[in-house]
Amino acid sequence: MKKIIIIIGLAMIIVFIVFIMKDYIFEEPNQARSQVSPFYPSIIDFKMAVDQTLNELLSDKVLDLLWKNTFHWLTLFESVDGFVQTIVGTGTVAIDGNDVVLTTSDTTNDSVNLAKEPSWLGLATFSQRSFMRSAVVVNSITNQEIYIKVGRNDTQGYGFKIINANLYGTTHDGTTESTVLLQTISAATAYQLEARYLPSDKVVFFVDTVEKGVLTVNLPSPVITANDKLMTLMVKTTTTAARTIQVSYFEYLQKRNILQ
Repeated sequence: MKKIIIIIGLAMIIVFIVFIMKDYIFEEPNQARSQVSPFYPSIIDFKMAVDQTLNELLSDKVLDLLWKNTFHWLTLFESVDGFVQTIVGTGTVAIDGNDVVLTTSDTTNDSVNLAKEPSWLGLATFSQRSFMRSAVVVNSITNQEIYIKVGRNDTQGYGFKIINANLYGTTHDGTTESTVLLQTISAATAYQLEARYLPSDKVVFFVDTVEKGVLTVNLPSPVITANDKLMTLMVKTTTTAARTIQVSYFEYLQKRNILQ
């Protein structure tokens, strides 16, 4: 008996909805849009009202979430003012309008290092999830050592390492470095590099948007709550010839845990 009553009730509701909506159901689309029902607004008016409400709510919410929950840094190397340059030998750091160019001297083991190390930042930390992206071109595939990293090449951080023609993903916990071979590379070819860091879990490495490797060991320590080494670029020659890297941009995005 209860089932019969429920079925009758549902049927009455459906009939009521069809009665209310009959103008829109049975009229031509243009006619339905042009008429205003005393029971509800037109489709266009309703859509505009919904869009306006969503835009107002979402814009405020998105801005609030981004400001409170993320830290984002991007450089296109319009200038190297404000970057730390460490040069062993007579290498150079230059900007050619398309990228930053690091070139060593032609003396074995000479190197060029470019880093971003803002003081008193307090926002960057290895205790939170973070991502990095960059694009690099090398002029040679022999006798070289290269880093493109979050953090420094010789201490805590993660990113990419190039030895001769081999491209590696790299992690460093402050004591030990680990690497995973991703692929071999060619000279004068641009490679899009991306790494995604999950604290105490893993770093996932991508080359040209394709996942190429994962490291789960020697990750940066998540108890380190401040990291002022946002970026390190380094090229070193291991022969008596100059080595060059060109980097067009470096991007870093992190979930933050302060100033909530």
